[in-house]
Amino acid sequence: MEIVYPSELLKNKIGNTNFTVEFVLDCLKKNDKNFQEKFDYEKLKNVKIKKIGVGEGFLSHVYRCTFCFIDCTEEFAVILKVPTSEYLDVFECSLDDDFYARLHQCECDFYNDIAPLLDIAIPKVYDTYPVVKNKHEGYILMDYVEGAVQKISSNMNLNQIKLIVQQLAKFHARILLADEKIWKGRFIENQYIIGFLSKVVEKYFVTFFAGKDNLTKYSKLVKNPEFFHYLFCQSHFDLNVKPVLCHGDLWNSNIMWKVHNGQITDELLAIVDWQGLMEGSPMMDLTRLLATGTSAEIRRHVETFIIDYYLELLAQELGDVKVPYTKEQLQTCYSYGILAYGFKFIFTGVLCMEEIDPNDPEVELKRQILKDRCTDLIEDADKLLSGPLKHLYEKYGQ
Repeated sequence: MEIVYPSELLKNKIGNTNFTVEFVLDCLKKNDKNFQEKFDYEKLKNVKIKKIGVGEGFLSHVYRCTFCFIDCTEEFAVILKVPTSEYLDVFECSLDDDFYARLHQCECDFYNDIAPLLDIAIPKVYDTYPVVKNKHEGYILMDYVEGAVQKISSNMNLNQIKLIVQQLAKFHARILLADEKIWKGRFIENQYIIGFLSKVVEKYFVTFFAGKDNLTKYSKLVKNPEFFHYLFCQSHFDLNVKPVLCHGDLWNSNIMWKVHNGQITDELLAIVDWQGLMEGSPMMDLTRLLATGTSAEIRRHVETFIIDYYLELLAQELGDVKVPYTKEQLQTCYSYGILAYGFKFIFTGVLCMEEIDPNDPEVELKRQILKDRCTDLIEDADKLLSGPLKHLYEKYGQ
């Protein structure tokens, strides 16, 4: 239910944060020319505050603030994103209280330093502030994107996948052409996140595949953080693949689509939640996207052409600069990504199953979709670990 604040209540706080309505208005007045020209601060009529993204994020409180003004039919809506450590227990591992603050700083750095280099679908940001421990909450104040995300039990279609790959090619090209001093070495820590989660991944893995000896043999592998560290930190270097920046968490909940007549369309509005930004293989975001957002049938079909498609797009974006990758290099990088995000999806999938409304008439169908997606990913990972990537199982899984 939305809460309406009358204009005289500027001192009201936004949700359970320490930020007030007046604070948000001050930020907009200071940082956005459009707001300055169109809206009179003193003619505020009311503000509608709504917490959004409940059940889809674990590291932030996100509020939509919609401002209404006297003598003005146009509303002005923004998002206030405030990092929190409230939900860290879901990760069941020793992530310190500074973990969420580091992720928030990473996202601030992206919007302040990296986003100006890019020409991709990202929201407009008005202001950012870091977490100052025991002194100040951090925040990101950004434009409200009026769209929707696909539920994880849905499948992205081919047009949507191609649109995202177009964005990835643009993103990677700008990074490859940029001065490395701007980004190289700055976004390393997030490479280690899944390694830190290895124990909880192993817990869900053993429970999920109980009785399937051909798959439970990988329990030692998935609880070995060095396995994930290798996949994210070193594997691309061993292939002489130049790293790029990766979104790091490119899945359904972080991709906004336009809605028409209540249905999600193929029009991409924005890619959000950049706190997972990291250096890595140019295939990591693609494998995360396909592993999480599609059925095995769609994913396996896309795998037959998507690397060629990406290389064509990257060549167009780089212009006279030679593409620094071969198809063979990227194919192996993609296989590494399937291992990384295939096993990681056990954690994501189980959490998402638990969040499905038990009163949903399709609850069992949606859970089965996620179970099938988990199983198909691990079966594909098994083919890799029993074949061309057997050396990884022998090194990290014994």
